[in-house]
Amino acid sequence: MVKRLLLLLLLFVAVSLSAQSFHLTGSVKSSDGKPVPNASIELREQDTGARRNTASDHEGSYQFHGLKAGTYQATVQAQGFRTLTRDGIRVTGETKLELNLTLEPSRKSP
Repeated sequence: MVKRLLLLLLLFVAVSLSAQSFHLTGSVKSSDGKPVPNASIELREQDTGARRNTASDHEGSYQFHGLKAGTYQATVQAQGFRTLTRDGIRVTGETKLELNLTLEPSRKSP
């Protein structure tokens, strides 16, 4: 009887953890600290290749809700700035994570 209860408890914990969703929020700013509105942010789960997209608002803020635990790559693009890619973003444990991103201006040809 105790073994069955323990097995059920372990199964419940495993199902609860797999169903847990995470939230990633942050801001996109220029190297001089100004918000970058309408920046395109792509989040790719590195194990599955699944992609999600969003854009920063007028204050440079963005958010992703309902993420699964895993390792992600974020790519940020905005007009007038160099593309920024961040690898190895681990989503585990904490249900809310913050990832602030700073973009460098693109170089102009002479």
